[in-house]
Amino acid sequence: MVVGGIANDRVILTLDRYFAGELSQEEALGLLKYEKPNIQYSIRSEQMIQNCLTFVESIQL
Repeated sequence: MVVGGIANDRVILTLDRYFAGELSQEEALGLLKYEKPNIQYSIRSEQMIQNCLTFVESIQL
């Protein structure tokens, strides 16, 4: 399993604006420090699913 941060759309837009010269480094860093990071989980093998995960319940929405 790989666990790590993933950027949301606002992070990408801020970086795009910085690289386009629309924001200074200080402005970009100021905007980025308030973004809450998203965590992504990636299960990379069937063995991980079989040995480490347990089904608990399913809820229909």
